[in-house]
Amino acid sequence: MSRPICFAAPAQIDELIRAGKIIPETRTDLARFGIGVDNVDIPAATAAGIVVTKVPEVSSNLADQIARIVRSIRQLDLKKAPSVSETIDWARTLVLLGIDHIEAQQAKETLHILLKYQTDIAKAAKELSVDK
Repeated sequence: MSRPICFAAPAQIDELIRAGKIIPETRTDLARFGIGVDNVDIPAATAAGIVVTKVPEVSSNLADQIARIVRSIRQLDLKKAPSVSETIDWARTLVLLGIDHIEAQQAKETLHILLKYQTDIAKAAKELSVDK
């Protein structure tokens, strides 16, 4: 089973940790989109079993889309669900391609960054209705 990913704005990260919304037993991965992680209590996040990462160039709109798409893909019966590392790679790829809003064709053309198996890519493309 894959670990949940939590995408949060800078002000929300410490709040989520302090409020106990991120439970260490779930091994939540936290991906923070925006500039820097200087507002994040890294020791507290680490102690809670949370992986903190950043992709500064990702807009909040793109981060929201990535979170929604990855969340829906992780619900599928896949050989290998997308990890935090693959999600960050996908975010960086979309930024490098100048994408701020993921269109169906762009998702289809970049799913291989997020997913490693052709069968998984086909399932995700069908589920996301990008093959239609």
